[in-house]
Amino acid sequence: MKNILITGGLGFIGSHLSEALVKSNNVYVIDNLSKRVHPYKSFVYKPRKIKFIESNINNSSLLKELLPKIDIIYHFASHQDHLKDYSKFIENNVKSASLIFEILNDLKSKRLKQFILASSQSVYGNGYVKLNNKNYEATRILKNLKNKIWYAIDEKEKYIRHKETDILKPINIYGLSKQFQEDIVKQCARDLDINYTILRYSIVQGARQSFFNSYSGLCRNLITSYIKEESPIIFEDGNSIRDFINIKDVTKANCLILNNKKAYNEIFNIGGGKGHKLLSFNEIVKKELNTKINPIVNRYFRINDPRYTVSNINKMNKYFKWKPMNDINLSIKQYIDWVYKHKRFLKLSKNSLGTMVRQGSVIDCN
Repeated sequence: MKNILITGGLGFIGSHLSEALVKSNNVYVIDNLSKRVHPYKSFVYKPRKIKFIESNINNSSLLKELLPKIDIIYHFASHQDHLKDYSKFIENNVKSASLIFEILNDLKSKRLKQFILASSQSVYGNGYVKLNNKNYEATRILKNLKNKIWYAIDEKEKYIRHKETDILKPINIYGLSKQFQEDIVKQCARDLDINYTILRYSIVQGARQSFFNSYSGLCRNLITSYIKEESPIIFEDGNSIRDFINIKDVTKANCLILNNKKAYNEIFNIGGGKGHKLLSFNEIVKKELNTKINPIVNRYFRINDPRYTVSNINKMNKYFKWKPMNDINLSIKQYIDWVYKHKRFLKLSKNSLGTMVRQGSVIDCN
């Protein structure tokens, strides 16, 4: 039985993992219950038997008290948003990882065996496309986007899946903060002789994904809008391609790497392994909800969004025989069921589009 600390452990991914691990481990959870994600405490899912501490992750006194008895850390606490609150990304993502290692360095006895970081495919940025048997960076320019030219090089381009060995070129502040976080973890773990594992998640979906969190993506946006009988926004022309992964498969991956020497000092992509057009995803949602409402398409785009982001998951399969077992249809059904169970809160959620347009995070092409 291990003493495991999960920071951000009552969030979407963290609550599922803490629920799985507490069955055979002592699980400590630090979570500040951010009002942006958890505006109502009755909306929070807290697994039984975990040792929960409500606190900011940058609470050095708490960390000094807790870290000496911890064997494994899952560092999930993170600021995610499309708004331009730049300092919060540094404060919550970069500083938090640095502070944990500072305190670990001062401990007299080195108990920690593994530091597991939740990173993101956003570190890859625009990635690459293939055209006429040549590879190109899939960089797009603002002028073209404002003129509704959505492709990077040519309409016939094909996306290339991100590999763990790709050069990292994040294009937004969240991706940049995760790259900094990864570098800090690798450097500090080497300095302190601690094993690290970095997981770069694709878009994770399923039950408990807060519909108050504007960052939580397409599944939340479509389902909550249709249930509220509103037309959801699909950015660009709806032909952007994304990689979706079910929360159950993510939890399985997190459990496989726990205290596993094959995972030490390695980086793994955790994703669905294949791309889906946003419009195709939308059609599945509409069919499941039996709605005739149509989305608003080809009007808005988000600044610093890649056209394609799909991860290659061969490495995780090679090391652990892991592969996703739950398709996007199941993720959609699970989320619909969960939203209906919490429908009384849905009327309290707000559309963040206006705020993002005012801040310049989203551009209206009309």
